[in-house]
Amino acid sequence: MSEVTAKPRKAIAAVLKKKLQQEANSMCPFCGNSEPGTWEFHHIDSDRGNSTYENMIMVCGGCHNRITKGELSEADVRLKKTMIMWKLSSARKKTSTSGKIKAGNLALGNTGCKIEQNVYIDHMPPPRVKAAPDSIGANAKARNYANYLARKLCEYRMKDKIFSTEEERKHAQKNYMAAIWKKVKNDFKVTSYHAVSMENREELFQHFKTLIDKTKQGKMNKGRGIKSYFLFEEYDG
Repeated sequence: MSEVTAKPRKAIAAVLKKKLQQEANSMCPFCGNSEPGTWEFHHIDSDRGNSTYENMIMVCGGCHNRITKGELSEADVRLKKTMIMWKLSSARKKTSTSGKIKAGNLALGNTGCKIEQNVYIDHMPPPRVKAAPDSIGANAKARNYANYLARKLCEYRMKDKIFSTEEERKHAQKNYMAAIWKKVKNDFKVTSYHAVSMENREELFQHFKTLIDKTKQGKMNKGRGIKSYFLFEEYDG
């Protein structure tokens, strides 16, 4: 097996650093520290050659260490970046004089256009289609149980997060759910979890259970002898 060579780090443009500092309001988005010993400009996907605005976030040295150690996952960091961008978009939307724009009726040069299209990013589960007879989508209990486990995983991942408004919490929840469904699609090579065959239902269920058990709340529950979720046989939904 050949060794993977890390990509060389490209110098981050000064104008991009300034933009990242402005979006963070000169505060670490994770701990709120405004006077750290060092600032770090982190590549969210760990690709040091991908120095785009969407893939960069400014954090304090301490939180950067937490990211490097895996205490803050890529999903956590990407969600934080999304929330920052969403807040900025919301602020611009409130100060815009253009008013609400209807989808499909966008005018060039209107400052509201970009905001309207970027507020919610890939937040809905895949659209429902007619399920194959031997798929989870055709079995109500299996389908609902998979959805139950996905929602439980989302709940546990959000457990320690702090949101300033209910709107912010709902937006974060949508992004977490989007990430959960995306991983299912990638891992099981399907367009929707509905398309997973009944033959592979236990594999899908275990996929969710393993991720739930790895959350902070899941580990606490295990240590206390508390169940984090119902078994399929126990579930009545």
